[in-house]
Amino acid sequence: MDRFKLEIFKKESEKDFTFYKTLSMEESSSFLNELSVQFHVQCENFNILQNIGEPREDMNAASDEFQVERLFTKTNHLDEIAVVWNFENRIDVFSYDDFCKYFSYIWYPVVDDILVTDMKYDFIFFIRHDGIIFDIYR
Repeated sequence: MDRFKLEIFKKESEKDFTFYKTLSMEESSSFLNELSVQFHVQCENFNILQNIGEPREDMNAASDEFQVERLFTKTNHLDEIAVVWNFENRIDVFSYDDFCKYFSYIWYPVVDDILVTDMKYDFIFFIRHDGIIFDIYR
């Protein structure tokens, strides 16, 4: 996660944001390679994912009414969520519960384009900086 997000969380909650782990560059590369194999597309290219994904007409992540849990209604029980940050191909892993609880500290409108997936590569949610969400399922 970006340092400024961690600082905002600490300022607002008076505790450190320790609810994630960052994969090493080697682990991130391996994860992205497997994700690309599973979906038959170059997953580090967010433009390609946007073109093949189905836009979610029923929700927008930038909306005040957005409930992140609704993203996962078509998925099986999830333990962990991986977030791929645009341009850096850096990956942070969160527990499902922490991802949902702290989503407003994880994804920021205007600045973030992220991929959200599970550790079994069953789906990809591409959440753009403007809140538009694209679904891609295997």
